[in-house]
Amino acid sequence: MNFLAPIFLAGAAAIVLPILFHLVRQSARRRTLFSSLMFLRPALPRLTRRNKIDHLLLLVLRGLIVVLLATAFARPFVRKAVVVPFAGAPLKRLVVLLDTSASMQREGLWEAACRHVEAAVQSAGTTDDLALCTFDAGIVSRIGFEEWRKTAVQNRLGLVRERLAGLKPCWAATRLDRALIQAIEMLELEGTDGGRASVREVVLVSDLAEGSVLDELAGYNWPKDVRLVAREITPRHSENLGISLAADTASSGERKDDVIKVRVVHAGRGGLKQVEIGWADADGRFVSAPIPVAMAGGRERVISVPAAEASSKAERLVVRGDEDGYDNVVYVASQERETTRVLGIGRVTGGSGVEPLYFVERAFAAAPRLAVEVKICAPDVPIKRDWVSEAGLIVVTCALEGGAAQLVRERVMHGGTAIFVPLDAGAAGSLRELPGCERVVMEESRFEPYGLVTEIDTGHPLFAPFADARFSDFTKVRFWKYRKIDPQTVPSGRVIASFDNGDAAIIDVAVGDGRVLIFAAGWHPADSQLALSSKFVPMMHSALELSAGPQPENRWRVGQSVPVRELVRSNGGPLSIVKPDGRTVQLGAGESMFSETDLPGIYTVKGGKRELRFAVNIDAAESRTTPMQLDELERLGARLADNDRASAAASVTEVRQRDAEAESRQGLWRWFIAAALMIVFVESVLAGRAARAVVDRTVQVQL
Repeated sequence: MNFLAPIFLAGAAAIVLPILFHLVRQSARRRTLFSSLMFLRPALPRLTRRNKIDHLLLLVLRGLIVVLLATAFARPFVRKAVVVPFAGAPLKRLVVLLDTSASMQREGLWEAACRHVEAAVQSAGTTDDLALCTFDAGIVSRIGFEEWRKTAVQNRLGLVRERLAGLKPCWAATRLDRALIQAIEMLELEGTDGGRASVREVVLVSDLAEGSVLDELAGYNWPKDVRLVAREITPRHSENLGISLAADTASSGERKDDVIKVRVVHAGRGGLKQVEIGWADADGRFVSAPIPVAMAGGRERVISVPAAEASSKAERLVVRGDEDGYDNVVYVASQERETTRVLGIGRVTGGSGVEPLYFVERAFAAAPRLAVEVKICAPDVPIKRDWVSEAGLIVVTCALEGGAAQLVRERVMHGGTAIFVPLDAGAAGSLRELPGCERVVMEESRFEPYGLVTEIDTGHPLFAPFADARFSDFTKVRFWKYRKIDPQTVPSGRVIASFDNGDAAIIDVAVGDGRVLIFAAGWHPADSQLALSSKFVPMMHSALELSAGPQPENRWRVGQSVPVRELVRSNGGPLSIVKPDGRTVQLGAGESMFSETDLPGIYTVKGGKRELRFAVNIDAAESRTTPMQLDELERLGARLADNDRASAAASVTEVRQRDAEAESRQGLWRWFIAAALMIVFVESVLAGRAARAVVDRTVQVQL
C-alpha cells in the first residue's frame, strides 16, 4: 500500500495518549468527610501510575481509531506493479566518441582524452556493450559492438589501448552534429536486445570547442532513451590565438593593392596579448619585418598584411606569441604570372573608340593574374592557326570567311570560349557554322528611347563578379539598338541575360567542350553604354576565365575536394599531386577531383598544361576554442546525463500524477473513515458498560 500524503501518518503518534490516559488516574474520585481527619491540612490530589492497565480492549480500540484516522488523512492507494519481461541481466550499451579534430592538438588535451576513454571502458560492466569511434569532419569506427562482445573481458582494456596508441588528432574540422547522429544510429541498429538494453548512452570525449558544427542537430529528433554523457577536456592553456584568411581574400584569392587580409582570433577570456604577424620561411623564421598586433581576449581583428616580395617566395603567414601553434600558420599559394592570348576578329577604325574591339584591347591592359596579349585581326587578313589555337578568348564582331570559321569552330570544340558580337543581322551566317547554331535568326531592332538589362543569371560564370546583390544592378546601363534573336532557333542555348522587353540580351551556347556567348547588342557607344560602365571589364575577365580555367584559390580547407583537372585545364592524362609532406599522389585519367587534402600547406599539381600550386588551410572555426555551453546541446534536443536531476524531477511529477489518479479512483480513505466510525461506536458501548460496572462496585462498597 502507498500513500499520497504520507506526512499525515505522523498523526498515528497520537496513539500514546490513550495509553497515558489508561496508566494515569486520580488518587480520589469522590470527596468523603471523616471526623477524625478534620484537623489535618488538606492536600491536592496526586496522580499515580497504575501497575496494571484496566480495560485493555478499550485501549486497543481507542488506539486503532487514531491509527485509522491518520491513515485516512494520508490518502492510501494501491499502486499496480508493472512487470517487464527481462531476458537476462540489465544491459548498458554505449558508444564512446573521441574527438580527433584540429583543436585537440592543444597541449594536454589528447593525453587527457585517452584517459577518459580508458575510464569509460573500465566503468563498463561485464555484460555491457561498447563501441569506440573517432570523429572530426567524419566519423570512423575503431571498435564495433560485435568485436567488443567477441573480446574476452580481461582483454578489452588492452584492445582499447592498442587502438588508441595508433591515433592522434588530425587537421580536420569538428562536425559534432554528424558524429552524434551517427552514434545514435549505431545504437538504433543494435536494437534493445530483447529488452536487455535498458540504458543507452553516447559518451562524448572532446574539448567541446565553440567552433564545433551543430547545424544538423537542429532538425534531428533525439531519442528519449539515449543519454549524452559529456566529458569535457580542459587544455593546459585557456587562451588560444588563430589566424585565417579573411572572407574577401579567401573567396577571390586576389591580392588587392598588394595586401593579404587575415583574420586573427583570440579565443578565451584572457586579457590583452601582444603578438606578431609576418611572412615566414619553411623553418618559421620571419623573412620580413613582422607587424605587432594587440589582441584582447574573446575578440577578433582583420589585419592587412603587405604581400610578400617575389624574391622571398614566402607562402605562409605566421602569428607568433601563442602557446598552441596548430592554427598559427595560414598558407597562401604564389602563382607565376601567366601569359594568355585574346584574339579579336573584326574592324578597328584607328582608335576612334566606336568599335567593340577597341574596348577589348583596353579591358585586358592590367590583368591581376594573367599577362594578356591581345591580337586584333581584320576580317580580310588571313588568320594563322596558332593564333586561334593558343587563344584563351576569341571575340568576333564580323562575318567570318570559311577558313577562319573552321579554325574558330575547332578551338571552341576543344574547350575555347568565343564571344560573337554581330554588328548587324548579316553576321549571323558565321554563327551557323557552329554546332547548335545552324538555325539562328537575327533581325535588327531598336529601343525607344532606350532599353535596359533587367534580368541576369548571377549563377553563370560570366556574371560571377556580380553575384553580390550590391553589384548586380545593370539598370544604369542603357541600350539603343540590338539584334533580336529568337531563342527557339538556338535550341541548345541558354538565355543568361534579358532586356526589359523580354528579348534575349546574351545567350550561352555549349559547343563541344567550349562555349559561345552571343551578345544581342554591342558594348560600343553606337549600341549601348556597356563598355563605358563599371560592368564591362569584370565581364571580359570572367569570359577569359571560362577557357583559361578558374583562378587557383586560397579558400580550400582541409578535407575538401579540389577540382585540380579544371584548375590546370587538363582534359585527360594522369596528374601528379605533391602533398606538403613530400608524398606524391597519382590522379588517374578519369579522375578530376583530388580529395586527399588531409594536411594544411601548399600542394603542387604536375602533368597538365601548367604546373599549379594551391593552398589548403585548416578550418577557421577550429581557432574558436572557447568552451561551448552545454545548454546549447540541450536546446538542440540532446538529453544530457548531467541533467538527470531535472529528468528525475519530471519523472517524479509524472509518478505523482499517476498516483493521484489511482488514489482518486480507489477512494480507500472512505473505508478507513467508515472503519474508524464503527470502532468509535463499539468503543462507546464498551466504555459505557465499563463505567456502569465501576459505579455499581462503588455503591456496593459504600453500603
